[in-house]
Amino acid sequence: MESASSAKRGPSRRQFIKLAAGGTLGVATLPTLLRARPPAPEGMSLGFGLYGMPSIPPETAIPTLAEIGFDSVQLCLIPGWDCEPGRLGAERRRDIRKSLDESGLALPSLMEHVPLGGDAGVQRDALERLRRAAELAHGLAPERPPLIETVMGGSRWEDERAGFRDHLGRWAALAESVRTVIAVKPHRGHACSRPEDALWLVDQVGSPWIKLVYDYSHFDHRDILPGDSLAAMLPHTAQIAVKDADLRDGAVSFTLPGTTGRIDHAALLRQAFAGGYRGDVNCEVSSHVQRRAGYDAEAAARTCYATMALAFREAGIPRNRGKEQQMPKVLMPIGDATEMMDTLYPFFRLPEDGFEVVVAGPEARLYNGVAHEVPPNATVPWDITEERPSYHIQATVAFRDVKPEDYAGLFLSGGRAPEYLRYDKDLLRITRHFTEKNKPIAVVCHGIEILAAAGGLQGGRRATTVAKCEFDITQNGGEYVKQRCVIDGNIVSAGTWHDYGTEFFKVFIQKMREAS
Repeated sequence: MESASSAKRGPSRRQFIKLAAGGTLGVATLPTLLRARPPAPEGMSLGFGLYGMPSIPPETAIPTLAEIGFDSVQLCLIPGWDCEPGRLGAERRRDIRKSLDESGLALPSLMEHVPLGGDAGVQRDALERLRRAAELAHGLAPERPPLIETVMGGSRWEDERAGFRDHLGRWAALAESVRTVIAVKPHRGHACSRPEDALWLVDQVGSPWIKLVYDYSHFDHRDILPGDSLAAMLPHTAQIAVKDADLRDGAVSFTLPGTTGRIDHAALLRQAFAGGYRGDVNCEVSSHVQRRAGYDAEAAARTCYATMALAFREAGIPRNRGKEQQMPKVLMPIGDATEMMDTLYPFFRLPEDGFEVVVAGPEARLYNGVAHEVPPNATVPWDITEERPSYHIQATVAFRDVKPEDYAGLFLSGGRAPEYLRYDKDLLRITRHFTEKNKPIAVVCHGIEILAAAGGLQGGRRATTVAKCEFDITQNGGEYVKQRCVIDGNIVSAGTWHDYGTEFFKVFIQKMREAS
C-alpha cells in the first residue's frame, strides 16, 4: 500500500518509467505529479541556456547565472553535456534542485537535439531520450515541470514532411502520457525551416502537448519578416530563443543577441507580450560562437544579459523573478515633457548597482521626453532654457496602480512634467508614503515641485534645485540651499543633471541599501 509520504512526493523514477512506458500516466496520476501549480506569471522571464556552458557543471553555472541577474536557466541534455540524464544520479539531481531553490532561478525548459526523422530504430531511440528528459523534468521541478525543446533535423522538407507528421504524432502521445510539453524549433539548416512548415506540423498533430519554439535568427536574411513570423507562430509558441544571425560571403553564422544590430529584440518582446506570451526568453549561444578561439562562457552570458535586460526595459516588459533574484525597486514618476537627461541617466545608472527602475506615469504608455538647455550660440540670447523634443520613454505602470510599499526609493526627475504631475492625487499619495516612512528620495531640478506639493519639505527640510524653482521650496515649508547637492536625512537633492557628478548618486544608493 502506498504511504502518505510517497504519495506526496509523487512517483519514484522506476514508477515514472513504468507508467510512461505503459501509457498509463493519465489524469488520475496528475495530483501526485503536478501539485497545485503556482499562479500564472504576470510578465516574462529572461534566461540563459547551458548549451552555451558545455564544460561548466550546472551546480556551478546556476549560482553564476543568478549573480549575473538572470531569472531562469535551461539545462542542456544533449549527449556530451554535463546534464545528460545518464550522468545525473540521485545525488546530483538533489544538488541541482538545491541550487535552483537557493538561487531562485526558474527551470522553464530542457534542451535536447532529437531527430524527428529517420527509421523505426532512430525513432525508438528518440522516444526513449524524450522519456528520460520528461522524467528529469518532473524530478527537478515537480510543481511546474519544464518543457523539452528540440530541433527536428532532416534536410529536404518535401521529402520529410509526411514522416515528420507521423513521428510527431507519436511524440505527442508520449508527451501526453508523461504530462510534459515538447516544443519543436524550426531551424534554417534543417528540413523544417520556415514558420509555415512548423505551423503545418502542429496543425496536423493537433495536440496541446506539442508546441513551438520561436527563434527569429533562423528566419533572418530570408524573405521572412520578424513581426509577421511572430504573429503567425505566437499562438503555438511555448518558448522564445534569442540570438543574432550574421551573413557574410553568402554564409550565415549565429552570434550573441544584439551583436549585429539587425534584430529589434525590444520590438519582438513588446509584440510577444501584447499577444499574451508570458513564458521564457532564453539566450542561446550557438556552437558557431563556442568554437571561436578564446571563447569565455561566463563572458558570453554577461553580454547576453546586458543586451536582453536592456531590451526588456526598453520594451517595458515586467520580468518574472524568483525571490532571490528580486532587485530592490526604485519608482521613477514621469509624464510628457520629462527632461531626458535628468531621467535617462538614473534609468540606466541605478541597475548597475542592483536596483530595478520602474517608470510610472498618469497612464501606462509611451511618453514624450524633452531636452532643456540654454542654447550656447543663439543669435538672440536666451535667459532661460529652450525646450526641444528628445527621446521617448515607456511607463509600465499607472500612478493609481502603484503600491509604494513595494519600492526602496523614489526618484523625482525634472522637466516641465512636474508642473502638472504635482496635481495628480495618486502621485501625491505615493510621494507622501516615502516622506512619512522616511524612505530615500532623490530629486533633481523641477522634480522638487512634486515633493513640495506633497508636503515633503514642511518643517524646514533643506534642499536644492534649479534657481528658478527656489520659490517652490521656500513657500512650502522648506529651506533653499544654493549648493550642487544637498543631503537632509532621507532627501537627496541636486540642482540639475549637471550636478550628477557630485555625491548625489553615491548617497542615494547607500541610503537605499541601508533601508533595504
